[in-house]
Amino acid sequence: MDPGYEKEGVLIVRNLRTNGLVDKIELIDQQLSTVDGINEVAVSQFVPTDPWDSTSGMTVVGKPDEPFAMSRLSHQADFFDLYRLRLRAGRSLEENRSSDKLPDLSDEAGSITRANAVLNETAMRQIGFSKPEEALNTVLSWGVANERQVHFNVVGVIEDFHLRSIHNAVRPMLYFNSPAFFRTISIKYATNNFAAMIGELERKWSDVAPGVPLGYQILEEQVNNFYSSEQRQMKVFVSFAIVAIILSTIGLLGLTAFSAERRTREISIRKVLGAKTSDISTLMVSQFSKPVILANIIALPMAWWLMSDWLSSFEYRIELNITWFILAGVAAMIIAWITVISYSLKAAKTNPADALRYE
Repeated sequence: MDPGYEKEGVLIVRNLRTNGLVDKIELIDQQLSTVDGINEVAVSQFVPTDPWDSTSGMTVVGKPDEPFAMSRLSHQADFFDLYRLRLRAGRSLEENRSSDKLPDLSDEAGSITRANAVLNETAMRQIGFSKPEEALNTVLSWGVANERQVHFNVVGVIEDFHLRSIHNAVRPMLYFNSPAFFRTISIKYATNNFAAMIGELERKWSDVAPGVPLGYQILEEQVNNFYSSEQRQMKVFVSFAIVAIILSTIGLLGLTAFSAERRTREISIRKVLGAKTSDISTLMVSQFSKPVILANIIALPMAWWLMSDWLSSFEYRIELNITWFILAGVAAMIIAWITVISYSLKAAKTNPADALRYE
Protein backbone atom coordinates (compact mmCIF):
# COMPACT_ATOMS: atom_id res chain seq x y z
CA MET A 1 0.00 0.00 0.00
CA ASP A 2 1.15 3.51 -0.84
CA PRO A 3 2.04 5.25 2.46
CA GLY A 4 1.37 8.62 0.82
CA TYR A 5 4.99 9.75 0.67
CA GLU A 6 8.16 8.80 -1.18
CA LYS A 7 10.20 6.53 1.06
CA GLU A 8 12.95 5.61 -1.40
CA GLY A 9 16.31 7.35 -1.21
CA VAL A 10 15.85 9.00 2.21
CA LEU A 11 18.24 8.94 5.18
CA ILE A 12 17.11 9.87 8.69
CA VAL A 13 19.39 11.43 11.32
CA ARG A 14 17.74 11.77 14.73
CA ASN A 15 18.41 13.28 18.16
CA LEU A 16 19.46 16.80 17.16
CA ARG A 17 18.01 18.14 20.38
CA THR A 18 19.52 15.42 22.58
CA ASN A 19 22.96 16.09 21.10
CA GLY A 20 22.67 19.87 21.48
CA LEU A 21 22.72 20.56 17.73
CA VAL A 22 19.54 22.61 17.36
CA ASP A 23 21.52 25.87 17.23
CA LYS A 24 23.62 24.46 14.38
CA ILE A 25 20.73 23.47 12.12
CA GLU A 26 21.45 26.07 9.43
CA LEU A 27 25.15 25.16 9.36
CA ILE A 28 24.37 21.43 9.23
CA ASP A 29 21.87 22.03 6.42
CA GLN A 30 24.46 23.98 4.42
CA GLN A 31 27.25 21.44 4.94
CA LEU A 32 25.20 18.34 4.15
CA SER A 33 23.74 19.92 1.01
CA THR A 34 27.26 20.14 -0.48
CA VAL A 35 27.77 16.35 -0.35
CA ASP A 36 27.79 14.78 -3.80
CA GLY A 37 24.64 12.70 -4.23
CA ILE A 38 22.53 14.58 -1.69
CA ASN A 39 19.70 16.51 -3.34
CA GLU A 40 17.54 17.81 -0.49
CA VAL A 41 17.79 18.30 3.26
CA ALA A 42 14.89 19.14 5.58
CA VAL A 43 14.71 19.35 9.37
CA SER A 44 11.55 18.52 11.27
CA GLN A 45 10.06 17.56 14.60
CA PHE A 46 9.00 14.09 13.47
CA VAL A 47 9.44 11.95 10.37
CA PRO A 48 7.58 8.94 8.93
CA THR A 49 8.09 5.77 11.02
CA ASP A 50 8.44 7.73 14.30
CA PRO A 51 6.44 5.86 16.96
CA TRP A 52 5.22 9.08 18.57
CA ASP A 53 3.89 12.53 17.80
CA SER A 54 2.77 15.60 19.74
CA THR A 55 -0.95 16.12 20.34
CA SER A 56 -2.69 19.14 21.86
CA GLY A 57 -6.20 20.38 22.39
CA MET A 58 -7.31 23.06 19.91
CA THR A 59 -10.43 24.95 18.91
CA VAL A 60 -11.61 26.87 15.90
CA VAL A 61 -11.46 30.58 16.74
CA GLY A 62 -15.02 31.64 17.51
CA LYS A 63 -16.00 28.16 18.71
CA PRO A 64 -14.35 27.84 22.14
CA ASP A 65 -16.89 25.25 23.34
CA GLU A 66 -15.96 22.71 20.63
CA PRO A 67 -12.43 21.53 21.47
CA PHE A 68 -10.71 18.68 19.63
CA ALA A 69 -7.36 16.86 19.71
CA MET A 70 -4.86 17.81 17.00
CA SER A 71 -1.42 16.33 16.38
CA ARG A 72 1.32 18.82 15.51
CA LEU A 73 4.40 18.50 13.32
CA SER A 74 6.92 21.33 12.98
CA HIS A 75 9.08 21.27 9.87
CA GLN A 76 11.17 23.31 7.47
CA ALA A 77 9.45 24.40 4.28
CA ASP A 78 11.35 21.79 2.19
CA PHE A 79 9.78 18.91 4.15
CA PHE A 80 6.76 18.55 1.83
CA ASP A 81 8.94 18.60 -1.31
CA LEU A 82 11.43 16.10 0.08
CA TYR A 83 8.71 13.54 0.86
CA ARG A 84 6.68 14.41 -2.25
CA LEU A 85 3.59 15.17 -0.19
CA ARG A 86 0.66 16.22 -2.35
CA LEU A 87 -1.32 19.42 -1.85
CA ARG A 88 -5.10 19.28 -2.17
CA ALA A 89 -5.73 23.01 -1.81
CA GLY A 90 -3.90 26.25 -1.07
CA ARG A 91 -0.12 26.24 -0.70
CA SER A 92 2.65 24.80 1.42
CA LEU A 93 4.71 26.84 3.86
CA GLU A 94 7.58 28.92 2.49
CA GLU A 95 10.89 29.55 4.21
CA ASN A 96 11.16 33.20 3.15
CA ARG A 97 7.71 34.23 4.44
CA SER A 98 7.89 35.51 7.99
CA SER A 99 4.19 34.76 8.51
CA ASP A 100 4.88 31.09 7.71
CA LYS A 101 7.17 30.77 10.75
CA LEU A 102 6.00 30.60 14.33
CA PRO A 103 7.92 33.27 16.27
CA ASP A 104 9.07 32.85 19.83
CA LEU A 105 6.11 32.90 22.17
CA SER A 106 5.65 35.99 24.29
CA ASP A 107 5.97 35.65 28.05
CA GLU A 108 3.06 38.03 28.54
CA ALA A 109 -0.02 36.39 29.99
CA GLY A 110 -2.97 36.32 27.61
CA SER A 111 -0.81 37.12 24.56
CA ILE A 112 -1.63 35.79 21.08
CA THR A 113 1.06 34.64 18.64
CA ARG A 114 0.11 34.12 14.99
CA ALA A 115 1.50 31.94 12.20
CA ASN A 116 0.34 30.13 9.06
CA ALA A 117 -0.12 26.36 9.02
CA VAL A 118 -1.22 23.46 6.83
CA LEU A 119 -3.72 20.71 7.68
CA ASN A 120 -4.08 17.17 6.44
CA GLU A 121 -7.39 15.85 5.10
CA THR A 122 -8.28 14.08 8.35
CA ALA A 123 -7.89 17.34 10.29
CA MET A 124 -9.95 19.14 7.64
CA ARG A 125 -12.81 16.69 8.13
CA GLN A 126 -12.47 16.79 11.90
CA ILE A 127 -13.15 20.53 12.03
CA GLY A 128 -16.22 20.12 9.85
CA PHE A 129 -15.20 20.62 6.21
CA SER A 130 -15.81 18.19 3.35
CA LYS A 131 -13.75 19.98 0.69
CA PRO A 132 -10.12 21.14 1.08
CA GLU A 133 -10.88 24.62 -0.29
CA GLU A 134 -13.42 25.20 2.48
CA ALA A 135 -10.78 24.84 5.20
CA LEU A 136 -8.55 27.63 3.85
CA ASN A 137 -8.26 30.75 6.06
CA THR A 138 -9.76 28.91 9.03
CA VAL A 139 -8.04 30.04 12.23
CA LEU A 140 -7.25 27.43 14.90
CA SER A 141 -6.39 28.32 18.48
CA TRP A 142 -3.82 26.39 20.49
CA GLY A 143 -3.72 27.25 24.16
CA VAL A 144 -0.32 27.16 25.89
CA ALA A 145 0.81 27.94 29.42
CA ASN A 146 -0.14 31.14 31.24
CA GLU A 147 -3.28 31.68 29.15
CA ARG A 148 -1.21 32.39 26.05
CA GLN A 149 -2.54 31.34 22.67
CA VAL A 150 -1.17 30.52 19.23
CA HIS A 151 -3.50 31.24 16.33
CA PHE A 152 -2.79 29.18 13.21
CA ASN A 153 -4.21 30.46 9.94
CA VAL A 154 -4.78 27.54 7.53
CA VAL A 155 -3.14 28.29 4.15
CA GLY A 156 -3.12 24.76 2.69
CA VAL A 157 -4.46 21.21 2.90
CA ILE A 158 -2.37 18.15 1.98
CA GLU A 159 -3.35 14.57 1.30
CA ASP A 160 -3.23 12.19 4.25
CA PHE A 161 -0.11 10.11 4.60
CA HIS A 162 0.80 7.38 7.07
CA LEU A 163 3.26 8.72 9.61
CA ARG A 164 3.18 5.24 11.13
CA SER A 165 2.08 1.83 9.88
CA ILE A 166 -1.16 1.30 7.96
CA HIS A 167 -2.23 -0.71 11.01
CA ASN A 168 -2.96 2.71 12.56
CA ALA A 169 -5.45 5.37 11.51
CA VAL A 170 -4.09 8.63 10.10
CA ARG A 171 -4.34 11.25 12.82
CA PRO A 172 -5.57 14.81 12.30
CA MET A 173 -2.35 16.77 11.81
CA LEU A 174 -1.36 20.43 11.75
CA TYR A 175 1.93 21.33 10.05
CA PHE A 176 3.80 24.49 11.03
CA ASN A 177 7.35 25.85 11.02
CA SER A 178 9.06 26.44 14.35
CA PRO A 179 12.77 25.61 14.83
CA ALA A 180 12.14 25.36 18.57
CA PHE A 181 10.61 21.91 17.96
CA PHE A 182 13.15 20.52 15.45
CA ARG A 183 14.92 17.27 16.29
CA THR A 184 15.36 15.13 13.12
CA ILE A 185 17.02 15.58 9.70
CA SER A 186 15.69 14.02 6.50
CA ILE A 187 18.21 13.66 3.67
CA LYS A 188 17.12 12.90 0.11
CA TYR A 189 19.83 11.24 -1.97
CA ALA A 190 20.42 9.70 -5.37
CA THR A 191 23.78 8.07 -6.00
CA ASN A 192 25.44 5.11 -7.69
CA ASN A 193 28.11 4.94 -4.99
CA PHE A 194 26.32 4.83 -1.64
CA ALA A 195 29.45 3.99 0.37
CA ALA A 196 31.37 6.99 -1.03
CA MET A 197 28.43 9.31 -0.33
CA ILE A 198 28.14 8.09 3.27
CA GLY A 199 31.90 8.53 3.75
CA GLU A 200 31.74 12.16 2.59
CA LEU A 201 28.56 12.72 4.62
CA GLU A 202 30.27 11.47 7.79
CA ARG A 203 33.26 13.77 7.19
CA LYS A 204 31.01 16.80 6.75
CA TRP A 205 29.03 15.78 9.83
CA SER A 206 32.14 15.46 11.98
CA ASP A 207 33.16 18.98 10.95
CA VAL A 208 29.99 20.54 12.36
CA ALA A 209 29.24 18.01 15.12
CA PRO A 210 32.58 16.66 16.39
CA GLY A 211 32.24 13.73 18.73
CA VAL A 212 28.60 13.08 17.74
CA PRO A 213 28.09 9.95 15.60
CA LEU A 214 26.03 10.41 12.43
CA GLY A 215 23.83 7.40 13.30
CA TYR A 216 21.78 7.51 10.12
CA GLN A 217 18.87 5.21 9.29
CA ILE A 218 17.50 4.30 5.85
CA LEU A 219 13.83 5.22 5.77
CA GLU A 220 12.82 2.46 3.34
CA GLU A 221 14.22 -0.16 5.71
CA GLN A 222 12.32 1.39 8.61
CA VAL A 223 9.07 1.31 6.63
CA ASN A 224 9.65 -2.31 5.59
CA ASN A 225 10.17 -3.24 9.25
CA PHE A 226 6.57 -2.19 9.89
CA TYR A 227 5.41 -5.07 7.72
CA SER A 228 8.12 -7.68 8.41
CA SER A 229 5.64 -9.96 10.19
CA GLU A 230 3.27 -9.80 7.19
CA GLN A 231 6.16 -10.59 4.85
CA ARG A 232 7.11 -13.61 6.97
CA GLN A 233 3.48 -14.74 7.05
CA MET A 234 3.26 -14.42 3.27
CA LYS A 235 6.34 -16.60 2.79
CA VAL A 236 4.97 -19.21 5.21
CA PHE A 237 1.52 -19.19 3.56
CA VAL A 238 3.00 -19.53 0.06
CA SER A 239 5.32 -22.35 1.16
CA PHE A 240 2.55 -24.28 2.88
CA ALA A 241 0.19 -23.69 -0.04
CA ILE A 242 2.73 -25.14 -2.49
CA VAL A 243 3.37 -28.14 -0.22
CA ALA A 244 -0.39 -28.66 0.25
CA ILE A 245 -1.01 -28.58 -3.51
CA ILE A 246 1.81 -31.05 -4.18
CA LEU A 247 0.70 -33.46 -1.42
CA SER A 248 -2.97 -33.27 -2.42
CA THR A 249 -2.06 -33.87 -6.07
CA ILE A 250 0.09 -36.88 -5.16
CA GLY A 251 -2.66 -38.21 -2.88
CA LEU A 252 -5.31 -37.73 -5.53
CA LEU A 253 -3.11 -39.43 -8.10
CA GLY A 254 -2.57 -42.37 -5.75
CA LEU A 255 -6.27 -42.61 -4.98
CA THR A 256 -7.08 -42.53 -8.69
CA ALA A 257 -4.54 -45.30 -9.37
CA PHE A 258 -5.95 -47.38 -6.53
CA SER A 259 -9.53 -46.92 -7.73
CA ALA A 260 -8.59 -47.67 -11.32
CA GLU A 261 -6.75 -50.82 -10.22
CA ARG A 262 -9.78 -52.05 -8.27
CA ARG A 263 -12.08 -51.31 -11.20
CA THR A 264 -9.87 -52.77 -13.91
CA ARG A 265 -12.38 -55.46 -14.86
CA GLU A 266 -15.29 -53.00 -14.75
CA ILE A 267 -13.45 -50.60 -17.07
CA SER A 268 -12.52 -53.47 -19.40
CA ILE A 269 -16.11 -54.74 -19.56
CA ARG A 270 -17.36 -51.21 -20.28
CA LYS A 271 -14.86 -50.97 -23.15
CA VAL A 272 -15.92 -54.33 -24.54
CA LEU A 273 -19.54 -53.15 -24.43
CA GLY A 274 -18.60 -50.06 -26.45
CA ALA A 275 -17.61 -47.42 -23.89
CA LYS A 276 -15.20 -44.82 -25.23
CA THR A 277 -12.06 -43.60 -23.51
CA SER A 278 -13.80 -40.26 -22.86
CA ASP A 279 -16.67 -42.12 -21.17
CA ILE A 280 -14.25 -43.87 -18.82
CA SER A 281 -12.50 -40.57 -18.01
CA THR A 282 -15.83 -38.87 -17.34
CA LEU A 283 -16.82 -41.69 -14.98
CA MET A 284 -13.60 -41.31 -13.00
CA VAL A 285 -13.79 -37.50 -12.93
CA SER A 286 -17.37 -37.52 -11.65
CA GLN A 287 -16.37 -39.93 -8.88
CA PHE A 288 -13.58 -37.69 -7.57
CA SER A 289 -15.33 -34.36 -8.14
CA LYS A 290 -17.70 -34.96 -5.23
CA PRO A 291 -15.05 -35.02 -2.46
CA VAL A 292 -13.30 -31.99 -4.00
CA ILE A 293 -16.57 -30.04 -3.98
CA LEU A 294 -17.20 -31.10 -0.38
CA ALA A 295 -13.69 -29.98 0.60
CA ASN A 296 -14.32 -26.55 -0.98
CA ILE A 297 -17.62 -26.19 0.85
CA ILE A 298 -15.78 -26.74 4.15
CA ALA A 299 -12.57 -24.83 3.38
CA LEU A 300 -13.80 -21.66 1.64
CA PRO A 301 -15.95 -20.32 4.54
CA MET A 302 -13.07 -21.01 6.93
CA ALA A 303 -10.67 -19.15 4.60
CA TRP A 304 -13.09 -16.21 4.44
CA TRP A 305 -13.31 -16.04 8.23
CA LEU A 306 -9.53 -16.27 8.71
CA MET A 307 -8.83 -13.59 6.09
CA SER A 308 -11.46 -11.27 7.59
CA ASP A 309 -9.94 -11.72 11.04
CA TRP A 310 -6.41 -10.97 9.72
CA LEU A 311 -7.50 -7.90 7.73
CA SER A 312 -9.27 -6.49 10.78
CA SER A 313 -5.84 -5.70 12.29
CA PHE A 314 -5.35 -3.03 9.58
CA GLU A 315 -7.04 0.35 9.86
CA TYR A 316 -7.07 0.59 6.07
CA ARG A 317 -7.84 -2.63 4.26
CA ILE A 318 -9.35 -4.10 1.13
CA GLU A 319 -12.81 -5.61 1.09
CA LEU A 320 -12.95 -9.36 0.51
CA ASN A 321 -14.51 -10.38 -2.79
CA ILE A 322 -16.34 -13.69 -3.05
CA THR A 323 -15.10 -13.99 -6.64
CA TRP A 324 -11.56 -14.67 -5.39
CA PHE A 325 -12.78 -17.62 -3.31
CA ILE A 326 -14.89 -19.00 -6.16
CA LEU A 327 -11.85 -18.82 -8.46
CA ALA A 328 -9.75 -20.62 -5.83
CA GLY A 329 -12.36 -23.38 -5.68
CA VAL A 330 -12.45 -23.63 -9.47
CA ALA A 331 -8.64 -23.80 -9.57
CA ALA A 332 -8.69 -26.65 -7.04
CA MET A 333 -11.26 -28.48 -9.15
CA ILE A 334 -9.21 -28.02 -12.34
CA ILE A 335 -6.08 -29.37 -10.64
CA ALA A 336 -8.10 -32.39 -9.44
CA TRP A 337 -9.53 -32.99 -12.92
CA ILE A 338 -6.12 -32.79 -14.59
CA THR A 339 -4.71 -35.25 -12.05
CA VAL A 340 -7.60 -37.72 -12.42
CA ILE A 341 -7.82 -37.47 -16.20
CA SER A 342 -4.06 -38.00 -16.62
CA TYR A 343 -4.28 -41.41 -14.93
CA SER A 344 -7.76 -42.43 -16.04
CA LEU A 345 -6.71 -42.04 -19.68
CA LYS A 346 -3.91 -44.50 -19.04
CA ALA A 347 -6.34 -46.96 -17.41
CA ALA A 348 -8.92 -46.52 -20.16
CA LYS A 349 -6.38 -47.27 -22.90
CA THR A 350 -5.40 -50.61 -21.36
CA ASN A 351 -6.23 -53.56 -23.60
CA PRO A 352 -9.40 -55.21 -22.12
CA ALA A 353 -8.11 -58.64 -23.19
CA ASP A 354 -5.26 -58.34 -20.64
CA ALA A 355 -7.73 -57.81 -17.76
CA LEU A 356 -10.32 -60.37 -18.89
CA ARG A 357 -7.92 -63.08 -20.07
CA TYR A 358 -8.58 -65.31 -17.07
CA GLU A 359 -12.25 -64.46 -16.50
